[in-house]
Amino acid sequence: AAASDVYKRQRCEDEELERREKQRGDRHPGLARRSAVACHAHGLEYDLELRTDLQPTEESVSAIVAALQAT
Repeated sequence: AAASDVYKRQRCEDEELERREKQRGDRHPGLARRSAVACHAHGLEYDLELRTDLQPTEESVSAIVAALQAT
């Protein structure tokens, strides 16, 4: 079977990104916020959008699997 591309966007509120950075302890403050802006600046349309601050991991995984199966 041929491979398919599924473009997904992972979103998370800035406050939660900053909380996760502090919790991990090995991130430069503000890196997640800057990265989120930079990696979505291309204007690409996404097939799937995940909210990692609102969705449980299992729900995100199920959504990715469903999107891959639909292609």
